[in-house]
Amino acid sequence: MERQTIHYMNIKNLKAQQTKTVILLLFFCLLSCNNKRKEITKILTNDSIQYWNISEPDDKRPIYYNSYSFSKTGIHERYNIDINEVRNIIPRDTVPDKYGIYNKWSFINDSTINMGGFEIKIVNYSRDSIVLKGKNNSVFSLYRVIGPFRVSPKSIRKRDSLITNAKERERDKGAFIVTDTIK
Repeated sequence: MERQTIHYMNIKNLKAQQTKTVILLLFFCLLSCNNKRKEITKILTNDSIQYWNISEPDDKRPIYYNSYSFSKTGIHERYNIDINEVRNIIPRDTVPDKYGIYNKWSFINDSTINMGGFEIKIVNYSRDSIVLKGKNNSVFSLYRVIGPFRVSPKSIRKRDSLITNAKERERDKGAFIVTDTIK
């Protein structure tokens, strides 16, 4: 009887130890996922805003024609780069348009981001380059821009007017709701 009790206690201790081990592993897994997001966010945004030139595998051009910027606030913008290496913002609203495209980015999980309505998988990354893969298996690379970040003032004004119009629409939407309830 004593031997059976000792055997039962050993099994019970073993199960408790296994449970503790599983809980610790899950804790470290969750912690590492959160750290990966923080690391990628720091690389993408440079703790503020960072510009990235875009290159596709088939692209053999010596200069870049498109660029992105990512901000820590969750805004991303796309730019065309002209021959003088000035970035012209392609203005997007913070609210999805009729095609579902907008200018915000966020994590879906630790290796996938939502970039303005598109799911993009992060295949590989380092401080100076990021390899991304779209849902249709298109692969492209982002290369960190190291100054100057020359952005066209005219395209900034156009983007800002779009944001102002969006705020006015949001404010007006509330006014319509109030007038509808009065009728």
